[in-house]
Amino acid sequence: DVVLLGSEDPALTFGLNNTLKYKNFDFNVYMYGEIGRWRSGSYYDRWIPALEANSINQSTLTLNSWRADNQNTNVPSMLTSNYKTGDYYHEKVSFLRCRNITLGYTVPLHKNNIVQNIRVYADVNNPFVITNWKGLDPETDQSLSSYPNVRSFSLGLEVRF
Repeated sequence: DVVLLGSEDPALTFGLNNTLKYKNFDFNVYMYGEIGRWRSGSYYDRWIPALEANSINQSTLTLNSWRADNQNTNVPSMLTSNYKTGDYYHEKVSFLRCRNITLGYTVPLHKNNIVQNIRVYADVNNPFVITNWKGLDPETDQSLSSYPNVRSFSLGLEVRF
């Protein structure tokens, strides 16, 4: 009784990149996302059955898993099988990620200088993600060795001669 749950391809992929300028200031924001992508278990879900098979450092979720003496539960059995996982570890995922925000200021200079332009800016990469995903990161959470996208902050100086 295998049933197709849906596609691992998102129903909609979108993005927005916008730059606003006012006098000597500039502001840029880049966002993108996906809607309606079926994903199988996150990092948190996947390590439970994997660790059960190895009998090491099990999650407390295994205490409530289905077994002969605990049949009144919604957590599936931790036993592994050749028939893949059921739909318990599948969910429809959507997210909106802000990839980059930059705020800059161009210093006004006289036209006769050697330096034509000086711009000072602050930048943050990956400031936030809005999602219904329960795992680490809706884009990179694919295996037991998953790692989320890194958030970074930087200050810059751009000089044009």
